[in-house]
Amino acid sequence: MNARIGVAMTLLLAFPASTLAQVPANRLDLTSLRLNAPPVSAPIRLAMPAPHPHEFQAAAQPSCADSEAKGRTDADQKPMHKGWFWGGFAAGAITGIYGVAGAPIVAATIKPKPKDIPAGVDQSCYAQGFGSKGRHEHTLTAFLGSLAGFGVWIVIYAIAGSIDD
Repeated sequence: MNARIGVAMTLLLAFPASTLAQVPANRLDLTSLRLNAPPVSAPIRLAMPAPHPHEFQAAAQPSCADSEAKGRTDADQKPMHKGWFWGGFAAGAITGIYGVAGAPIVAATIKPKPKDIPAGVDQSCYAQGFGSKGRHEHTLTAFLGSLAGFGVWIVIYAIAGSIDD
């Protein structure tokens, strides 16, 4: 049916309307037209070998930067290190301004190690990332604790100074 409409449209566009008007109606019988279109063939299917990655891709390890970033993320997700806070607090409360400087210095010299390393990461890079972020967190926590302890030291010093007068 669609082919007939297509032929009719082609005839209408190819010949002027005046030419078709002169042809008797019995000669414009479009039902007798037959189109011999080739059958639609199926797409060609070729057998392809199964893909195998190259040797360097098959044994690909995550990059060192990815493993280090994972270590930093894991260290960042740990809760606040209360031992460093209270150690810094004691150092600031006992030694004053020296504790504010001393506690973070001590915390910065100690690099924590992860208790367990997840599978699928470069172990040394993960430990390096975990240690550097953990050291940063310990130093920051010790500094905040020492500032709080130094505040207590100032209050105690002010009270002790007012008692003597």
